[in-house]
Amino acid sequence: SDKTMLLCTHDLTRIWLRFSDSTEFTEWFLSIDGLLGVFYSSSLLKPSHKSSVLADRYMKNIKGGSIKVGDAEEWTYVGKSGRLICSLTNTPELQDFVFEFDGQFFRPLVDTFSIGGEWDGMNILWYENISNPNEYKRKQNAKKCYNWNQTKQEFYLMCNDFFAMEDTWKLTRNFLARTEGVGNGWLQIEGDTPVCLAMFLHLFYESLPSLTLE
Repeated sequence: SDKTMLLCTHDLTRIWLRFSDSTEFTEWFLSIDGLLGVFYSSSLLKPSHKSSVLADRYMKNIKGGSIKVGDAEEWTYVGKSGRLICSLTNTPELQDFVFEFDGQFFRPLVDTFSIGGEWDGMNILWYENISNPNEYKRKQNAKKCYNWNQTKQEFYLMCNDFFAMEDTWKLTRNFLARTEGVGNGWLQIEGDTPVCLAMFLHLFYESLPSLTLE
């Protein structure tokens, strides 16, 4: 059945939107909620409800695939379990390393370190310590934040609540790479794999020099 959304502007103008597709409705809702999250560290949803909505959209019924990081690394994504497994690497400590993704949080399966990421349907947030349960404090302490533009298929770096003019990543077909060509790395996404996972991997590799792998 059709779903409707009512938007009220600052001058109380009412805008009704109707959706025949529940997926499109969810993406619109999460986009609006994501804007509130990135600019005001707020949300229209209670944490438990938000986690459920994100799991339904980005984890459940996702078949999985793989992500290549340059020419030497490959990770396999098992959609049913939400596990991203390092299946090919030149770094012995990374072989068979596992991250878990529940549609919202991206964490190491084993508590080897406290880094991790969060996806709200529109924004990627990367943390040095993802364990803080308070959403406002957690987001205020994010090490990096990228905003996803679905229309342009681009991730924009956010700095002090503004779009930065550098470090933009664009998805072209199934390749995710910097638009400026500055810095190393590209990622190739195969199969049914959420694009946010590729960005999480980029941020993980960016953090690697400061981590101790066992």
